[in-house]
Amino acid sequence: MVLGDATVYESIEDLVEAADSVVVGIPVGEVLRKTEEGSGLPMVYWEVEVAEDLLGTASTEPDDTLIVSLLDTDLVVGERFSEFRQGEEVLLFLDRIRADEGPKGVVPFDTIFVPLSSDNGVFDLADDGIVVARTADVVSVPRDGIEEANATLPEPDRTEDGQIEDVDTGFRFRASLEEVRRLITEQTG
Repeated sequence: MVLGDATVYESIEDLVEAADSVVVGIPVGEVLRKTEEGSGLPMVYWEVEVAEDLLGTASTEPDDTLIVSLLDTDLVVGERFSEFRQGEEVLLFLDRIRADEGPKGVVPFDTIFVPLSSDNGVFDLADDGIVVARTADVVSVPRDGIEEANATLPEPDRTEDGQIEDVDTGFRFRASLEEVRRLITEQTG
């Protein structure tokens, strides 16, 4: 499905198929704010520590870091755009972009990673191992065995310190990280 100029991925399976990399990451901090030449989009580049590389394509060593690009939410407002919270684990479905793949000067690092369709490729990871989609776009996993996948489940509220609370405030896909790992393994063989 296409929403505006962005593709919407409605299942974990669709995200895995489209992603160059899938990682559990921990945003370490911002490294650059820059308006991209050509597109004029204001971007924030984050250093993200790789806690787990679920496809084996993002890094070669534990604790490697990636540069992940997000729209600057101080300058762009939209329901599909949110920012990282430093130190909070996230599950990311990423597109890899190398500096030599685009117009000169557009990619300010040798390689950057971009979440698929902004927040569509970002899932919050709670301490109990449950991943929760940041958007309502992911509605199912087209496989049996993931109980939560086809249920309409609430988006979590957050405590003052940013931890996820399970309070009914909206509808978001959720499943255990273990179930998502299993699905990725089954799909990529």
